[in-house]
Amino acid sequence: MRNTLVLWKNRIWEQESVFAFLAAMAFSSLFVVVVLLARGDPLTLVVIPIITLLAIIVSSFRLSCIVLVVSLFLDFEFISLSTALWLTLPLGLSFVLRHANIVWKDFSTPISSSIAAYGLCILPSFLYVAKPIMSLFMLFNVVAFLIVLYTFVAGINSYRDTHWIVAVYLGMVFLNSIDVIILSISGKARPFGFAGVWFVDYSALGVCLALTMAFITRGLTRCILLVAATISTVALVLTQTRNTWISGLLTLIVLATYVFFHPDVVDLPRKKVVTSIIVGFILLASIVMTVLALNPSIEERVGQLANKSQMGFNQEGITENSVISRLLIWNTALNAFLAHPAVGIGVYAFRFSSHQYSKIPEILYYRYVAFRSPHQTELAVLTETGIIGFVGFSIFLITLLTQSFKTMRAAIDGLGRKYALVGIICVVYCTISMSFTDAWLWGQQIVLLGIVCGSIFAMSKLNRQHS
Repeated sequence: MRNTLVLWKNRIWEQESVFAFLAAMAFSSLFVVVVLLARGDPLTLVVIPIITLLAIIVSSFRLSCIVLVVSLFLDFEFISLSTALWLTLPLGLSFVLRHANIVWKDFSTPISSSIAAYGLCILPSFLYVAKPIMSLFMLFNVVAFLIVLYTFVAGINSYRDTHWIVAVYLGMVFLNSIDVIILSISGKARPFGFAGVWFVDYSALGVCLALTMAFITRGLTRCILLVAATISTVALVLTQTRNTWISGLLTLIVLATYVFFHPDVVDLPRKKVVTSIIVGFILLASIVMTVLALNPSIEERVGQLANKSQMGFNQEGITENSVISRLLIWNTALNAFLAHPAVGIGVYAFRFSSHQYSKIPEILYYRYVAFRSPHQTELAVLTETGIIGFVGFSIFLITLLTQSFKTMRAAIDGLGRKYALVGIICVVYCTISMSFTDAWLWGQQIVLLGIVCGSIFAMSKLNRQHS
């Protein structure tokens, strides 16, 4: 009886949640004592809770992963870096504490060589950088991506670990979608919810993710995923962000094409796959048309692309057409690229030095270009790191795509192929979306890219372990 109690006690103490609870209790008690001694000092009231929260996060690797996913939806910045970027540091620390006996081979990924090559290719861009210290500081975006990528690859040791990540992500997308719908009903023209403008890609990726998982699940789980995809689609349309509509649609076409030629991945006969695809696209089109009918302003915004009367500026130098503002940025970025085509003007340097290459009126520059990025990934890479950096980045993207699909082929069972399919669709969406935005190179979305890449290559590792 005594041995049973000892064994039961040891098992409890092995659970990370117990350590998190004890840490919370300890720091809460410390907070009460310090507040009493500090007599309401505001600095103390802020610092101690932050330290407490960080200690709890660091105490559990799974918890730190979940908090990182949640932080994607917190639209705050500290010293010009977003919440998720800073939270990669406690993620890395929690990994080190939890995986003290990790070996180098556990960090192995098939894209490591291409990442290293890209890293070497961006070094020449510092030859002409206007503010080298600022560019070095902004390279923390890349550091954050690497932390997330390699901690996920080495730290995810079961398919169940990915369940938590996907469930939390889709849950946050759903909550933000509800917020967007409520804001739209209350009269907000372009609502983004509590996640801010980042949500436009979150929701499109969420729709693709939910529909992919609906293909490979059954019963109640499939119903929940379809409901989540429907709500997220409504919210995505309400954001009136055209490029994410295109990215999401192209990704769903890739999904439909892949499962048509490989129906064994979803354990369905091809005839049923075709029926599901046709019904799915009809329902998707119906949802979009219904939202457009209920909110005509969305259709008006889409029509701006073909409305010549809105392709210009008023007397105050203001335009309502986002394409015009993008063209001003792209014109400046093109000038910067032509100035230093081989090596670029410096990695992450455009927003700090674009004034040197602007040839548009000053009022338009400061209104539409100043302190903004090029807004298109390939153009941003060419402008900031030149042709050399673009070659390195292209190698990275090609390797990422080819190795992601190779993960599918390497899977030894149906479960592995299904998880690989989910990962592939996420990678495809990120890659397609890069043609419309450069947000995947910095901030919240480079962290999300790290989560996507780390998760799919963690699955590759699991496939090798089960082979």
